[in-house]
Amino acid sequence: MSLLVYLSSKAMVVILALDEQWIPLIALIAGFAVVVYVSLGGFRAVVITDLVQTVLLFGGALLVIVTVTINIRGFG
Repeated sequence: MSLLVYLSSKAMVVILALDEQWIPLIALIAGFAVVVYVSLGGFRAVVITDLVQTVLLFGGALLVIVTVTINIRGFG
């Protein structure tokens, strides 16, 4: 999990065009936000969020497969 927090913080630094010295602060803010979200929402909110994330990830993967298949004109 720490690797995921670090990599997402690094991605945010790139997206926001900040210096890499901001990575620890962004990681702390993201970690705090997650702890607050889980504490307030409880287990049910986490399960619903994971379900939505899973649907989006699988939907994106299927969309990529379909798009690539169409662009290369089939499986052959």
